[in-house]
Amino acid sequence: MGGETTAKSSRSVEIVADAAYQILSSDPKKCTGNFFIDEVVLRDSGVKDFEKYRLSSQDLLRDFFISDEIANNLPTKTMNFYK
Repeated sequence: MGGETTAKSSRSVEIVADAAYQILSSDPKKCTGNFFIDEVVLRDSGVKDFEKYRLSSQDLLRDFFISDEIANNLPTKTMNFYK
């Protein structure tokens, strides 16, 4: 959906893998039943460099399921695909 142009405005799959590792390494009593956003999980675990997840220098598109309220409070700025 969106083709190559949209793909270049995305992050690599490694961000999801790194976040999944953090979640699966956590105490299940503290993380079961939560909704996680990869960037939030990684920032909470101490990751500061998110450039390594970029696929290009294009502005990043926001995932459609992340609310403006959450996205606007993250240090990484993204564009809303639908606006």
